[in-house]
Amino acid sequence: MTPREQLADAALVGTAQQAFTKAQPTGAAELDAALARATNWLDAAALMVCHAAAGAMPANLPASAAPAAADLRPIAAAHLEAVLRERKPLLPEWLSLANEAGRRPAPERIPMLLDAATADRALRAAAAHAAGPIGVRLAELHEAWAWVRAAGEANEALWETGRIDERLAVLRAVRAQDAEKSRAMIDAIWSSENADVRRQLIDALGGPALTMDDEPLLEAALDDRSVQVRAAASALLSTLPGTRLVARMRERIGARVTLKREGLLGRKRILDVELLEAPDAAAQRDGLDKKPPASKELGARGWWTLTALSAIPPSEWCARFELQPADLVDAAVKGQWQPLFLSAWATAACRYADATWLESLIPHMPSPLLFTPLPPAARERLALDILGKHVSFVTEVPACCPHAWSVSFTERFIDVVHAMLLKAQDHYRLRTALQQAAHLAAPTARFPHNADQIGPLAAMLDTVAFRWQMREALLEPHGS
Repeated sequence: MTPREQLADAALVGTAQQAFTKAQPTGAAELDAALARATNWLDAAALMVCHAAAGAMPANLPASAAPAAADLRPIAAAHLEAVLRERKPLLPEWLSLANEAGRRPAPERIPMLLDAATADRALRAAAAHAAGPIGVRLAELHEAWAWVRAAGEANEALWETGRIDERLAVLRAVRAQDAEKSRAMIDAIWSSENADVRRQLIDALGGPALTMDDEPLLEAALDDRSVQVRAAASALLSTLPGTRLVARMRERIGARVTLKREGLLGRKRILDVELLEAPDAAAQRDGLDKKPPASKELGARGWWTLTALSAIPPSEWCARFELQPADLVDAAVKGQWQPLFLSAWATAACRYADATWLESLIPHMPSPLLFTPLPPAARERLALDILGKHVSFVTEVPACCPHAWSVSFTERFIDVVHAMLLKAQDHYRLRTALQQAAHLAAPTARFPHNADQIGPLAAMLDTVAFRWQMREALLEPHGS
């Protein structure tokens, strides 16, 4: 048993059950002398971990290591170090501005930049572009940065030899240029991959390139032995109104949804539904699991019904009942199945990016998920409408409007926050919202004259001012 194994066993058993006496010799004289003086498990573990870290030998570069290709872009020296060390949430904006301006980071900052992008996949494409040929050269020498090789143009050699994230990057790059070829690539390896990889391959088909040409592959994936793979395929098929899956869901649930008219002259409309029974094998294949997630509000039959409804384009209900989305939402709210209908329509409206339906649903359930598919101007307009009725919504605004804000929207948000702070309505959720808003607000927006004297607003103002300086430095013609 090695000394490390001894420490691991002691940790698993617990020193209360088996007293730790002394660590075994490691063969390293200085470490063994220190371990001999260690009186408890934590001291011994700390010594061994620190020794391993301090004693790690630096890797030797190959004797023939060639320098990176020349990068003629001007260096953007200002602000990146501060962003990487103290203001990491601003890194996406720095990368966007630098790449837009055709500038590159200083060479000594590139390792830190690649580390940040290694931890956050969303940054990788922009970071690889910014790092340029130096980043590519470094990626050849450090395995953790191997993803840089898969960024940009598809390196199809990585499809055979790369890690799963590199292979998926190649697949997406190929798919953007040749969707038919991407499907052939998946077909060729499908039977040899495990369930998690198969699910990720299906997920990679999503996005703007998804068309009815993908239906045969996705329909076949509904027969996969993995529940996760079937669910991923069902979710994508439910975003294409012409698929066989949507037709089957329509057949299952369509006739069960009815519109009742009550009250004087039948002017009160109420939407009703007869819930689905336990799914048969065909329904389970389409994503109606026999054992759905537990839901006290809906129950199993409610969940099956919601799943079927969420696969149908919401515009079809308008055509069937000859009503506008707002009228149908109102009819659902007046009935007993409000949560079921609104949740199903919310999912469907997001899947089919139906702006009219989203705008009709948001006043009843202002979730960030419903705001996301909308264009920025519509998000801001709806957020201001809600904010005018419910000031407490201010804490949800950054999550619902995660885009770069307009000046007018920024100033309205700041005015509401300023009024709340003057009334001593400060709490941790508001402070969190201001931290998020500082990264979205228009840098040229007007702040109240005393903003720098109000703690939460002062912090926001500091970040916004830094962003303005960063933007000026990156975008000025001859600046650094």
